[in-house]
Amino acid sequence: MTDIDRFSGYVLAGGKSLRMGSDKAFLPFRDSNFLHLAMRTLAEATGRPSKVVVSDFKRNLFTESLPAESIVTDVFEDRGALGGIHAALADTETHFCVVLAVDLPLVTTESVGILMDAVVRDGSDAVVIEQHDGRLQPLFGVYRTETCLPLLENLIKVHGDLSVRDLLARIRTSTVSQSDISSNPEFLINVNDRTSYANLLQQ
Repeated sequence: MTDIDRFSGYVLAGGKSLRMGSDKAFLPFRDSNFLHLAMRTLAEATGRPSKVVVSDFKRNLFTESLPAESIVTDVFEDRGALGGIHAALADTETHFCVVLAVDLPLVTTESVGILMDAVVRDGSDAVVIEQHDGRLQPLFGVYRTETCLPLLENLIKVHGDLSVRDLLARIRTSTVSQSDISSNPEFLINVNDRTSYANLLQQ
């Protein structure tokens, strides 16, 4: 088993949830809600309390249900997921940072462990899942702090409109097949609106 002392977990919850109409982080699911379920999953996998990354304008919403030390705000505002991953890497004191988007509620502790093992085994800068359709899912992945943080900071400062996939193209990225993570074809269901939420509740 991977040395979990080298890992910390961060939930990315900075989105505006425009299509949902309310903040996705607090949608009820199973015995909890999206936010607390994701934080619990990461904490169980890494062996340390996880944190949540939010935009500064959303901080007050989260302080009502989380201690202040669990909340990290974006250093670079309005940079989407790229800014969220940067904030996590800038905050962590561990070698690796596990990031998980709050709207991927079917991710399990076991699947996090598979990615943690892979990044150490492969010696890569990042490990993400290759989905059934061949696309990469960078919002559930493990990033090496030492290499990813300075590169990501430079990308944000120098380039205007980049995605997380642009970061992955510039570093040593390993992938794990979705089929090797879970037999559930809906494992990476992304809950963006009321229809996808209704579909999730049928799982």
